[in-house]
Amino acid sequence: MNLPQTTGKEQKAPAKRRVSARMRKVLTLRVEKAYTWEICAQQAQISPAAIYKGLKQPHVIALFEELKVQYIQRLESLEGMHKARALEVAREIVDKGKTDNARMRAVEFLRGGASKGGVNVQINNVTHSKAYEFARPGQEVVTIRAADAEPDEDTD
Repeated sequence: MNLPQTTGKEQKAPAKRRVSARMRKVLTLRVEKAYTWEICAQQAQISPAAIYKGLKQPHVIALFEELKVQYIQRLESLEGMHKARALEVAREIVDKGKTDNARMRAVEFLRGGASKGGVNVQINNVTHSKAYEFARPGQEVVTIRAADAEPDEDTD
């Protein structure tokens, strides 16, 4: 249900606010170099408090997200070129490799075998110590005994 505007004025979209060059540099360093905020602040000659204050602003958050998307797109556009170069290098290693092991690995890479990851197996063999456990009032305490143990006389 749309209600009519009572003011009679059209509402404008919020104006885009300006992000300073230093703050833009901080955000760029964070995205492209993965520096901590403190190192970014030193590089851009800005206080860390100014960074944290700026990160609360919606227009700064929007710019930060936009820079991340642009960086990812830029890297994905280079992926094909890097694959082609890797294939060239692998072919050179197959042709001119010094050791049989290096040539064998290059052949594996060319066949696509190198891209398959290994199997990660994790075994948790931590034994828990038998520490004292507090029994709350009204809680029933159960004792587990071996099958060959004789029962106590005080139990019914």
